[in-house]
Amino acid sequence: MINRKDSSPESHREILDAFKRDQSLSSVVVGGDDMDAIMIRQLEAQGSDLREPRDVQLKVFMPTSATSKLAAETLERDGFEVVIDTCSEGGFLLTAEMNGVVIDLPVMLALRAKVRALAQKHGGRYDGWCATI
Repeated sequence: MINRKDSSPESHREILDAFKRDQSLSSVVVGGDDMDAIMIRQLEAQGSDLREPRDVQLKVFMPTSATSKLAAETLERDGFEVVIDTCSEGGFLLTAEMNGVVIDLPVMLALRAKVRALAQKHGGRYDGWCATI
């Protein structure tokens, strides 16, 4: 687990605002399954061969250092590399990366469900995912 302090770009401010409103950014734009399908279509549109393994990052906003560390430990046991960024306005952004993922909708739905449940268990909010092209 890597901890980074005060690395709060504007996107972190948006995450913090959404967290305070008790919503994830992905649910603000589009709900759940639709967002995953949209992300997959965007990767395909950018020329990604989704049969090829790639790196996937899932983002989670956590309210405290303690809950961030608990979530990170669980994610690391599950095979993720985790970076914790401290937001200057409070809270923590976890980036959980898994290498070698063959992306398809069932896989991403399962990863999202796992990470979202973990975030909720520790009072956090799942924010979405991205992948290498």
